[in-house]
Amino acid sequence: MLKKQALNVMANRASLQASNANASMNLLNAKNGLVVEPPLSFYFIYYGDFSATSVDGQTPALVKQYIQDSSNTPYLNTVSQYTSGTTGKPTTTTIYYAGASFITGYPYGKVLATTTDTCVANIVKSAINSFNIPLNTNTQYYLITSSDVSFSTAVCDDTNNACGYHTFFPKYNNVEQVLYGWIGSDQGGCFVNGPYNGPANTVVNVFSHEVFETLTDPYIDAWNNQKGNEIGDLCNFNFGSNQLDSKISTSGGKYNIILNGHEYLVQLEWSNLVADCVLFTNFTGTTPPTAVSASPAVLPSLVPGVSQSGSNAPLVFPSNDPSLSTGASQTQTLQPRASQSVNPTLSTFPSLNPTTGVCVSCFEPICRSYKRIQKLCQTTLQGTFTLTNSTSLSVAAKTCCTNMKNPSASFHWIQTGIPNCEYGGIPTKKLLWCEALGGHVTCDDSLAATNGVKYTCNRS
Repeated sequence: MLKKQALNVMANRASLQASNANASMNLLNAKNGLVVEPPLSFYFIYYGDFSATSVDGQTPALVKQYIQDSSNTPYLNTVSQYTSGTTGKPTTTTIYYAGASFITGYPYGKVLATTTDTCVANIVKSAINSFNIPLNTNTQYYLITSSDVSFSTAVCDDTNNACGYHTFFPKYNNVEQVLYGWIGSDQGGCFVNGPYNGPANTVVNVFSHEVFETLTDPYIDAWNNQKGNEIGDLCNFNFGSNQLDSKISTSGGKYNIILNGHEYLVQLEWSNLVADCVLFTNFTGTTPPTAVSASPAVLPSLVPGVSQSGSNAPLVFPSNDPSLSTGASQTQTLQPRASQSVNPTLSTFPSLNPTTGVCVSCFEPICRSYKRIQKLCQTTLQGTFTLTNSTSLSVAAKTCCTNMKNPSASFHWIQTGIPNCEYGGIPTKKLLWCEALGGHVTCDDSLAATNGVKYTCNRS
């Protein structure tokens, strides 16, 4: 998760990098979790105004370009040092752009998370269903919101003062471990003054952070340190000292790397091999050559085909993405997306008085693993539990608790596999029930050492 910065944090990069040079901060795979081993694709759901003439108009094309430019380069190679705990296989350095859908017209409004339907997880699910987006475990699905969209903390608080985050559905539509995430276009604490116009610079930097973290810690049980920080967290907003004035920016933007001829300003990522933040790794194996410097201001010898001009120049990498034509030239001009205007079907919950009864959708025709909800209804809320399955893919099943004798009871649950409260947002059934009952969820991560966090549904 990339958290917002205070705006004055960007002033002293040198001291920030020096403070990171400590092997005790290195990432661990204490739970022997899996990294992403096969190539990973990314599918995007854009919510808001991303029309070509809008302030966010460059974002969709730039995100696609970044994926195509960075796949299989020394820049992305930093992740290959991190391996799966069970198989020992390295993290993939191959990523692909899978496609995008656009939700226009603000069908959920400009302030999200005011109802359960407008939480990030449920918008992603609704879009997957409405646009018939194929689901598989080798694709990550990102909701990207335009800069005029904000989030309430009344119901979900699932953006948690962050610029973006990655997480997963344990199971959705009969597909196990579906990766998803959210990225905002915040121009406050997430602002990045890169080479492109508008919030596109910010989105690409946040996305780069989440890409590296997803690859090395997809299910929040692989590479992080004792405080739950991942590969990107240890280098938040650290762009190194290699920054030059952009040749294409109209607002004094900077860049620190050139991928496939394109300028980018992206944060550094943590390398266990040098116990520091780095912009790239141009060697394979587990031992770096002695010439490698932890600081990108002093560049090590580069791989064949990589050019360098000047002692303080940003790195220049070609692209090895097989989806691009060999030798094809690419310009800095980003092409606007094709027009698409689709209002997705909004999933809705019954409007019930919590003192009388509450129903929660299962988001699929058959409610599974409902026994704990049944116990919650019958034991804690002292109500009557009913389960209604469906025979139609277009009609969700639901669980209901009616005739509650103790409707204001608080309850809690432990969610395993989460190192700290920053990684909330997974829509467990109890979380949805708490929201439907009008409760407010709080999180306690003092149990992180025991492989879980404690969520409490406060009803008072």
